[in-house]
Amino acid sequence: MHLAITDGAKRTLVTNLDTRVRYSEQKTNKESSDSWLKFKAANYLDVDGQYGEITHLTEFDDNLIYFQMNAVGRLAVNDRVAL
Repeated sequence: MHLAITDGAKRTLVTNLDTRVRYSEQKTNKESSDSWLKFKAANYLDVDGQYGEITHLTEFDDNLIYFQMNAVGRLAVNDRVAL
């Protein structure tokens, strides 16, 4: 995936994002709008690019698993919540 910023008629390639996973805001009870549809610019995680691009994301046993060309990893998804 590539991110491009458009400035009028000019188009500038910013970076290659093949190892980036974006995440939404956390959902809360009785919210007026769905936080799972809100992706802020700073809400992302870059995995180690030395193992290649991310080729697949899947859920398994309440974990988010990512596959790269030469690796497999797990992303934290609200593992623990402290009150």
